[in-house]
Amino acid sequence: RINPIIYEEVVNAIRIELPESVEWTEVPVVHKLMRIVAMASGRAFVGPELCRNKDYVNISVSYTVDLMMAIQAVSSIQPHMRPFLAAGRPEVKRVQQRVAEADMFLRQIVEARREAAKTPNYQKPDDMLQWMIESQKKFGQKEDRELARCQLAIIVAAIHTTTVTITNA
Repeated sequence: RINPIIYEEVVNAIRIELPESVEWTEVPVVHKLMRIVAMASGRAFVGPELCRNKDYVNISVSYTVDLMMAIQAVSSIQPHMRPFLAAGRPEVKRVQQRVAEADMFLRQIVEARREAAKTPNYQKPDDMLQWMIESQKKFGQKEDRELARCQLAIIVAAIHTTTVTITNA
């Protein structure tokens, strides 16, 4: 049931990110692939409200890049000093900022969904965000900020692995 939705989103993302051209055009392939993967994966992860939202796509891609840079920056610190110095690194602070930005976007969607769920004919979305919202009580999760962290973790996995695989195939 999800494959046709993802396929549709991939086609749409390619149209947006790689429009047809009659002339030779240089394309920053890795950046474009990251955006395409963010949109296509985002459709399954957060649904149509956010998967095409430019700000959310930018946060997803930027978070992926910033996280990789933060990992590299922290790994350059001697292991015994990491607990003291890592949090102060600008790369780590950028990652924290991306989490806050994603939380801001997702919180609006989550609140709107919870409000809509109170209506009698509500049709709940079929995406990972909705599944996570529904599982919050089951797993004792009370903070919606964790939804943003989880969503960013899965989008990083999707963007990073897919982009690396395609560009190194």
